[in-house]
Amino acid sequence: MIKQMTYGKPIKLITSFTIPVLIGNIFQQIYSMVDTIVVGQFVGIKALAGVGVAASLTFMILGFIFGLCNGFCVVLAQKFGAEDKKGVRKSVTTSIYLCLFFTIVITLISMLTAQPLLKLINTPDDVISYATDFILIIYAGIFSQMAYNFSAGILRALGDSKTSLYFLIIASIINLILDLTTVVIFNMGVVGAAVSTVISQIISSVLCIIYMFKKFNIIIPKKEDWKIDFSYAWLHTKIGLPMGFQYSITAVGFLILQSAINKLGSNTVAGFTAAVKIENIVIAAFQALSAAVSTYTAQNFGARYYHRIKQGARSSALIGLLMCAIFGVLLFIFWKQMVCLFVGDDQPEVTETARQYLVIAIPNYPILCFLLIFRNLIQSIGKTIIPLFAGASEVIMRAMGAIILANLFGYIGICWSPICAWYAAFILIIIFYLYYIKNIKQLQ
Repeated sequence: MIKQMTYGKPIKLITSFTIPVLIGNIFQQIYSMVDTIVVGQFVGIKALAGVGVAASLTFMILGFIFGLCNGFCVVLAQKFGAEDKKGVRKSVTTSIYLCLFFTIVITLISMLTAQPLLKLINTPDDVISYATDFILIIYAGIFSQMAYNFSAGILRALGDSKTSLYFLIIASIINLILDLTTVVIFNMGVVGAAVSTVISQIISSVLCIIYMFKKFNIIIPKKEDWKIDFSYAWLHTKIGLPMGFQYSITAVGFLILQSAINKLGSNTVAGFTAAVKIENIVIAAFQALSAAVSTYTAQNFGARYYHRIKQGARSSALIGLLMCAIFGVLLFIFWKQMVCLFVGDDQPEVTETARQYLVIAIPNYPILCFLLIFRNLIQSIGKTIIPLFAGASEVIMRAMGAIILANLFGYIGICWSPICAWYAAFILIIIFYLYYIKNIKQLQ
């Protein structure tokens, strides 16, 4: 159902939008978590480490796709908020052309560079074959990731945060069944896990696209809308590319971190992988809230309701603090049970490695949450360069942590480097948020 977010109480609108996206994001995390759990329990620790190393590379590519599609849909949300129906249709066709182009380019580049990059980040010899097998199949399915993120982004831009959730639930169940079938019954190892993920993603994207064009007449293009408009292409690209690069730059920082961890052996890699998979659930919640902020801000910016953007920022910060409190308590109580899902209860070294990272990260989650909220807000008013610089500051801090802190304090130093990166990016983002919100009328 299409939802205008240009009227009504901001906290109610943002909360009602966030909850379905949150559930959807968690199910999307279940995709990779199911792969990791099944591989860790039925294939082995080295295979688990291989999937973890592969995830650090796929995050760079899939993060770019996520940011790119979200950037395209910022334009659509602004046009929708301004009640520009022709602009909405033109945004859809322009995005389709751009998504096709970037799908081809990204797939070719990622397939060619996968193995060299795995070697570059010091992937252990007993892990690299697992990582290579997994990552090449995931990259071959990039088209499905692009299709899903584009269609889900359009639905969110129109205020519909529920529909993509339903399809994700279906796909997650299918992924679980396929994982158990391919890995446990047919002994396909990491290859089976990767194939299961791609097939599930294809199903969710196809369902989402069919529903979208059947139910929402406002996005169905007319014949004249298919004519390439280079001004529209540039408008989408100048927002989409920086948002895509911002996610990729963040992933580069994670790759540097992963490279430092890889030197510590497969047990440490496995423990860190388990901790990050758990943390990704928390991040999925923060991303759901920031997605709500993005749609809310873009629609109200398009409608020129600037005062509502400030109200939305305050409401989102309150919701974010509540999220941090809930997840913090749950992780402090149940961290061991969650880690044992990945590695069993007979791997004390792996379990302790995961615990050390989570104990450091959990108290600092409010900074990460605020970073995502205000970064998305700035991007949704069309200012994408500053978030890109903030992403660069994250890379610098992660690199410094991986080099300096790792040498001084070992694994504990590595654990602190992403937290330092969050603070560096947040300081830059909040300074420019205050500047932009004060001068927002001049940005239209």
